[in-house]
Amino acid sequence: MLYYKNKMLGSKFWLNSENLSFQEIQNLSHVNRKWTKQIFDNNKIIQPINEYVRNFIPFPDIVYDNNILTIRQKTHAEIWLEEIKNILYAVDKTQQRQFYPSKNNIINVKGYFDPTYRFYIPWTINKDITCKIKKVENSFFYIEEQYISFKEKNGDFYEPQWVDFLFKKTKNFIKDEYEIIKFGEPMFDIIINDKTTISEILNENK
Repeated sequence: MLYYKNKMLGSKFWLNSENLSFQEIQNLSHVNRKWTKQIFDNNKIIQPINEYVRNFIPFPDIVYDNNILTIRQKTHAEIWLEEIKNILYAVDKTQQRQFYPSKNNIINVKGYFDPTYRFYIPWTINKDITCKIKKVENSFFYIEEQYISFKEKNGDFYEPQWVDFLFKKTKNFIKDEYEIIKFGEPMFDIIINDKTTISEILNENK
């Protein structure tokens, strides 16, 4: 059964998850527990936040140019969008959903739907470092430029960071009234300027 909240349609649990941490979502959802395990390799900087990411979410694109390293995160399943009487139904049929409602609001962005969602960062930076998060040009997702502090894993559970976003309105909504965002579409870029971290990432991904 679908429910309505904040111009979104979805399951009751999903719609009311805006204040839940990733760990809480994992504990309350029906994701197989073998996929929610976290096994970090201390010799790697770029790490999957759990076994589901390791097995099902593509490793991000890494581009080094002009002394800047860009890590581009990508979708791991199709996302279906449908607008029903000014309410957005956004769904991806995965065991571990790629996005959830956000408690924050990105407002008045022309060409995008009103509801604000949030991506968890699936491939994290296992290091104490602050990085810029940027929108990918011509992407389906609006991302406000911001800085996020990553932390080296220390303890039993690593809580990933979140990135708020909006869905873009496309010509398909005018013609067919729905849109399908394909597997492997760019979500957002993580920009790294620290020379030591750049060198470590490039060496581990030769």
